[in-house]
Amino acid sequence: EASYSNNAARRTVILGTPVGVDPHRPYSSHLALSQPHPNPSSGVVSFAFELPGRGPAALEIFDVLGRRIRRWVWMDMAAGRHTIEWNGLQGNGSVAAPGLWYAG
Repeated sequence: EASYSNNAARRTVILGTPVGVDPHRPYSSHLALSQPHPNPSSGVVSFAFELPGRGPAALEIFDVLGRRIRRWVWMDMAAGRHTIEWNGLQGNGSVAAPGLWYAG
């Protein structure tokens, strides 16, 4: 994705609890979502996460009203540490307004 930068708009991302773990699959406690960086940001925000096993994964960003703003989905992601960059664009391609965002 192309990066987007707007020095006047600041986005603060708050981490949520990872959800959607299948209770019937043997996951270890290494499912983790690290603090976004930089935070707050007026440009690209990086999210690092760790998966305990190979399989499907998703990262979602929500606004304070609980509306999903952006979603990444991987059908088969390897175990281990991964990083994704959010350029401040919503799923429909429009610029996300400044404010608080929740990732999970």
